[in-house]
Amino acid sequence: MTQRKPKRANSLHLLNNDQQQALDQFQKDFKQVLPHMQGMAQTAKELRDRMVKAPVWRIIENAKPDDQPVQEPEMWTVGHAKVNYVDHIKTEGTQDK
Repeated sequence: MTQRKPKRANSLHLLNNDQQQALDQFQKDFKQVLPHMQGMAQTAKELRDRMVKAPVWRIIENAKPDDQPVQEPEMWTVGHAKVNYVDHIKTEGTQDK
């Protein structure tokens, strides 16, 4: 059998006047804000439930269709000349320095 924790004694009677006023103001503020907090909690719960139940999209790699050949796009940049890379340039009539 589990034992209950003993209840702690309430020490609100030990508060001075300023502390009691601050506690009363907190209670008033909390009572005003509580419905908004509960509404936001309900909205967050509904949003989470919708996210959990949302369909999952998966991309599956398939072979390209044979009827239409697909051309890969050509590499290009804006504002630059097209560059042709070569392995060797043969020059005639020039001397090595």
